[in-house]
Amino acid sequence: MDTSKDSKAKQAGSLKGWAGRILPGREKPAFADAPDSTPPRQPQAQAPPQPTPAPPQIRKENYLGDTFVIRGELSGSQDVTIDSRVEGKIDLRNQVLRVGSQARIQADIQAANVIVAGSVVGDVVAQDRVEITPAGSVVGSIRSSRISIADGARLKGSVEMVKPAPKVQASKPAAPKTPPVKTKPAAVPSAKSPEAPPITKASR
Repeated sequence: MDTSKDSKAKQAGSLKGWAGRILPGREKPAFADAPDSTPPRQPQAQAPPQPTPAPPQIRKENYLGDTFVIRGELSGSQDVTIDSRVEGKIDLRNQVLRVGSQARIQADIQAANVIVAGSVVGDVVAQDRVEITPAGSVVGSIRSSRISIADGARLKGSVEMVKPAPKVQASKPAAPKTPPVKTKPAAVPSAKSPEAPPITKASR
């Protein structure tokens, strides 16, 4: 009897059973059916979008360089910087006028704000403010609610300070007046006093 064949067959059978138990993919591991103990992730709340700030309003401004020569009346509805020569009149009642260092102006000026860094010969009227920088020069009268004259500036003429114009508020329409209602007092019945009984003479 060949015992070596029997021992080899036993070893092969034991190896097959051992391989079937440990080879991956043949059986599910024991922990695969266990419930997942990790808590589910909650979705993070998104921050509300922040409103974008409105872009600042940019005031439009015109520039007149030293190549311009203006004779007559200059008016407009935008801010103006002048570095040229102007003879006549400047009317910018609601705008800002900047007189540059190269400007030579011989005109009466009316504007909301006037900043002088050049030469002005004429009367200056500003609703808000007149500013003369150290390089500025004004020959004429100035009329404004605020005046600023820097050290080194030149001014020859009169200065008049005025109160700023009050802001006009829209007035509400007055309610119509109703005539007073006249009422008559109610008639009150007068109470009659009880009549006194007649006096009878006692018989003797």
